[in-house]
Amino acid sequence: MLVFIKNAIAVLTITVGLPMSHSESRNAVAQTQHEAAERGVANPFGKQYHAFTQPLRTIEICASQSGRIDEVLVHRGDHVDAKTVLMRLDRRVLLAQREIAKQESQAVARLDALVVEQKLHEDRLQQVRELLSDGAGSREEVRRAEADAAVASLNVEAARENKQLAKLRLDEIDAKIAEREVRGSVDGWVIDVLKDSGEYVSMNSPHVITLVQLQQLRVKPRGP
Repeated sequence: MLVFIKNAIAVLTITVGLPMSHSESRNAVAQTQHEAAERGVANPFGKQYHAFTQPLRTIEICASQSGRIDEVLVHRGDHVDAKTVLMRLDRRVLLAQREIAKQESQAVARLDALVVEQKLHEDRLQQVRELLSDGAGSREEVRRAEADAAVASLNVEAARENKQLAKLRLDEIDAKIAEREVRGSVDGWVIDVLKDSGEYVSMNSPHVITLVQLQQLRVKPRGP
């Protein structure tokens, strides 16, 4: 896009956007002059100067881990924000681990069975205590029933702890999966994608995408 800044002395033609080559700039100016001529607009202001703009900020987006690229989700010219996923590294192993952890965190059959077993041992303990009080049981039977009930209670507690640990493992795996995603750190425009799907990213060269912000521009004039 070309923008004319006019005063009584000169016309400054500024190319707004990414830097253009000299030939692209000349063609853009010629096209704008042609459109102005079609509208019957002359240039009574004397000398005309040409300039192009450059972004004030260029951001190199880097992968935080090495690995094979599974997906590239943006292209040159796309606008992205700080939350946009730009690229994903291979996550197959982590996704499989996540499914296992998810099943373990949601498993209820094992815990339910242990709770039923605990209830049976508690009922048995109550029965032998009543028998002992009636003179029909023995202290050895009571001690054995108490031990069985205590073990059953510990088994239930261990199953609940294992279920909670599985939820924590699930959270940990989710964090690792997020690290395999390359996100935009700022709002901006994609001007370069350096890697494609199937290629390998190493920590020696983690730069994969380049963004620019165009909210503020630097004007570089050309000679007349």
